[in-house]
Amino acid sequence: MQKRPLIKIELIEKLTNELYLDHKVAKSAVEKVLNYIADAIKEGRRVELRDIGSFEIILRNARVGRNPRSPGNKVIIPPRLSIRFKPARYLKDAVKSLPVEDFQKNKTDDNNSKKTDNKAGVKSKKTKQ
Repeated sequence: MQKRPLIKIELIEKLTNELYLDHKVAKSAVEKVLNYIADAIKEGRRVELRDIGSFEIILRNARVGRNPRSPGNKVIIPPRLSIRFKPARYLKDAVKSLPVEDFQKNKTDDNNSKKTDNKAGVKSKKTKQ
């Protein structure tokens, strides 16, 4: 079972609590750092964050694709720019040490794909998150 994602407000709260910063100051700091990273990428610069990884812009070459609705038709997909994240070795090694079982779907999760969500015990399908 994967854990929930880390979101920006959690970073702000950690800075507020661990560094005893005012909430507004922590929020401003997090937003500025993220904006600096985004601005550098938009300028075409490579962004390297030690022990985390690097972001870079790559060129995806033109290629031939197929329309799934009419498989016989070939479509030329033009070249385009994309962002690639390359994790640092430290981060890769840290991920390798995690237990695989925590990320595999449990068989009981499949059996319990329906859940009760009201007091009457009526079952409803799980919604995608």
